[in-house]
Amino acid sequence: MTIERIKPGPIMSQAVAHGDRVYLAGLVAADLDADTKGQTEQILAKVDELLAAAGSDKSKILKANIWLTRSEERRAGKGCEEVWRSRWSPYH
Repeated sequence: MTIERIKPGPIMSQAVAHGDRVYLAGLVAADLDADTKGQTEQILAKVDELLAAAGSDKSKILKANIWLTRSEERRAGKGCEEVWRSRWSPYH
């Protein structure tokens, strides 16, 4: 099996495809001053882009970890959840 590195950088790639699996690196928003909802939108757009580059899509996601780092962001987690459900619910 081959390994396809997507958007490789000097240390690691943004995504790696191996066989029928795609692994994404940890992603952060480009605009760190955006609110939780805005950052979530930015990150999910990156995920869509990387999955498409690997020939996959969000319907095949098995697991996702979401890290909200600041206490105010954790309290604003509903914003993250709202964006996730509106864009990524497997039931839409």
